[in-house]
Amino acid sequence: MGDVQRGLSEPVGAHLDPGEVLVAATWADRRDGSANVGGLIAGGLGAKLTRTTAQQVPQYPGLAGYAGSIPFGYVVVAVTDRRLLVLWAATQKSSLQPLVAFGPHDYQRLKVSTAFAATLAITFTDNTTVFLDLAGHHKAKAVTKAAMALRAASPPPGLHPG
Repeated sequence: MGDVQRGLSEPVGAHLDPGEVLVAATWADRRDGSANVGGLIAGGLGAKLTRTTAQQVPQYPGLAGYAGSIPFGYVVVAVTDRRLLVLWAATQKSSLQPLVAFGPHDYQRLKVSTAFAATLAITFTDNTTVFLDLAGHHKAKAVTKAAMALRAASPPPGLHPG
């Protein structure tokens, strides 16, 4: 798994469905410019990743819609052969907690920017965007490429062959 940041294969793999394959993963950090709110959000994390809709996602301060489902603090953004996952951790040495799973047609675009600082922008189909600090984590481009390949390979919702 050359596109998975060192040390993430096993912790992320613990949250995958049987037969699901991890393609790429990286650490990121959604910063809000204030103190860590990890203690406030930890109680709201579910025990299992679930398929969400824009109306079902937990909302954290600052954003609405899909983007609002990603809390401030450390997260792992992972792409499997089926979905885009976001897992949360109090610190990069803490165990990962499942947070939210997005299907390939829940997001429109992922983009890595290095103009000012390394940032991953995830734009969702509800036209919300979350910006995550990458702190130099180079696997984000692999996450972006894998997520867009998954989206391109998946039939649009409502269309079924045959």
